[in-house]
Amino acid sequence: MACSHSWSANICGRKKWIFFPPFCTKYLSDSQGNTIPSIEALLGKRFDRKRYPYAEISWFFRHEIVQEEGEVIFVPSGWMHEVYNLELSLSINHNWLNDSNIRNIWNFLSDVCSNIRKALSDCDLGSKNEWHERCQLILQCDAKLNYYTFVDILIFASRRVKTLLEKSQMNQGDCTDYYNKGVHEAYAINVSEIILLVDEILKDDMFKDTDQDYIPMLMLKKRMIRTVESLKNISNHKILL
Repeated sequence: MACSHSWSANICGRKKWIFFPPFCTKYLSDSQGNTIPSIEALLGKRFDRKRYPYAEISWFFRHEIVQEEGEVIFVPSGWMHEVYNLELSLSINHNWLNDSNIRNIWNFLSDVCSNIRKALSDCDLGSKNEWHERCQLILQCDAKLNYYTFVDILIFASRRVKTLLEKSQMNQGDCTDYYNKGVHEAYAINVSEIILLVDEILKDDMFKDTDQDYIPMLMLKKRMIRTVESLKNISNHKILL
């Protein structure tokens, strides 16, 4: 979902997984960026080679795994995959994001939103505010996230990282404790990435085109600005530079 990481724990039954590395995505997509509907179609006689001329190349880079009962599969961000139940199965699945894929998710949302805007460019949906809101509604339905929910997640993560960073600074002392120093630097990297990402989001057309007094957008913008200022005001900021 939206370039997130995920894991799948098999409670009972057996499953077959087929994975393709991220670079195979271009081979499994048509000229419009639409991915192949089923990887299994690669082996079928009705496979549309004209629409997906390079898809068969990806088959040589596939990874096949049979998941047994009690096993957990980790699915990295960006890895296309397909799953087949080899017998009656029950599993628990969870998607998540962190510093390693947060930018991938933003890039994905931005690209999908851009395509939605192009598709609706000639539609009269009322004011600019209403037009952008409609785009966000479609984005939410399509990607299971939109700019509002993504920023909510980002702000929540920012508060947690800020708290952890402040605690690590309290334990850092004279930096002779290499473990605490490493933790501090790891959190600092997270803070730097969040600051850069929020600045990038604020440059999106949605914030440029909507009316300055449009309450939902104004509140969202203020929340992001407050988040950035709060992170920038953390003491011992030199690691962030």
